[in-house]
Amino acid sequence: MLLFEPPGGVPLDRFIGPPMEMGRFLRLAVAISTVAAFSTVTAEAASELEDAAEGRQSERCAALVERLETQCGALLDAIAKLSIVPSS
Repeated sequence: MLLFEPPGGVPLDRFIGPPMEMGRFLRLAVAISTVAAFSTVTAEAASELEDAAEGRQSERCAALVERLETQCGALLDAIAKLSIVPSS
């Protein structure tokens, strides 16, 4: 059974404040989309790793760990280049 317990916090509209300038909004949307895309890909690899570990497939596990390391490195590189501050 899956239960959802709201974590609390501040609704996004209150966190962000008044309506954003379009450029800032689009930069934020790109940043969020990038993280979401990487999250989906790495979740699939993590699920495969879990299955391989359960099946005691050590070579497959090693390959999947390497894949996850590469994906995480790529995500960190991508995030480092993102900004919601307009460039000059």
